[in-house]
Amino acid sequence: MLTIIHHIEYLLRRNDCVVVPGFGAFVVQTRAAGIDEAGEMLLPPSRMLSFNGAIDHNDGMLASSIMRKESVSYDKAVDVLASEVKSLKNQLVADKELMFGKLGMFRLSEEGQMVFEPSATFDLCRLPYYGLPAVSLPAAERRDVAVRKDVSFSAWGKNAMRIAASIAVLLVFAFTLTTPIYMDQMPDYAGVMTLSEKPKQSKPADVKPMQVEMNGNTSMEEEKPMDAQPLAKGKYHVIIASFQSRGQAEAFIEQANMSDLQILNAKGSSIHRVSMASGETVEELSDVIASQNVRDKYPDVWISKD
Repeated sequence: MLTIIHHIEYLLRRNDCVVVPGFGAFVVQTRAAGIDEAGEMLLPPSRMLSFNGAIDHNDGMLASSIMRKESVSYDKAVDVLASEVKSLKNQLVADKELMFGKLGMFRLSEEGQMVFEPSATFDLCRLPYYGLPAVSLPAAERRDVAVRKDVSFSAWGKNAMRIAASIAVLLVFAFTLTTPIYMDQMPDYAGVMTLSEKPKQSKPADVKPMQVEMNGNTSMEEEKPMDAQPLAKGKYHVIIASFQSRGQAEAFIEQANMSDLQILNAKGSSIHRVSMASGETVEELSDVIASQNVRDKYPDVWISKD
């Protein structure tokens, strides 16, 4: 019987997120180097595997992996994937626990929720940091330094502080006295009417209201939010790369030196995928991949469905 576990283990080597439609998503989280709670070990950077049952949409990655491995159509791979997920769920309900290959184990809680326990021996997610050991931090020896008491030096130090404080007070006082103070004084006049001449009111200049044409051709620059590019026309798309952020996808497009590359965002997913072509059938895009030798440059190329 075809199993999807091996495909998930393979895809996690190069991707930070692998979604199992109708089941959940395996997410790899990177943890930076740090010091343990005891403060005795310097831990190397690592990658931790977790599971999110709320992400269960079909992004096409796992189905495309099955399609390439088994040499079947995309629709057939989707059907096989759905059948495998149904079998895994039935086994979990029956046995209350499910060993998921090298990734870890699933348990069914009393509330009927799936609880994932990652395996401590699964190293596929930590290949970039393989071979980096934890470094022990030896405690520094504390040495007591004898302090020589010098009475005459201590007395001189106190006197110096007093003299310095007195000089500082004198400087502040002198600066205050020599600082000019400007006051706006107006003469006081007795009587009901003031002798000062009332300033003439100047006639305000005619100011023409500025008319701004609010249409699509206005010259004012408006800051527009950077939205994801709309999906290209076509039911299927050839995906050559997937990234967690849009900046990584844009940097990839600049370095790829290929035309007609687009960034796609599937509904309900935060993954940014780079598409090189789109079409209405899988066979059409498979011919594009074969005719342009795309797999030679991008071995993990796959076909996504809207």
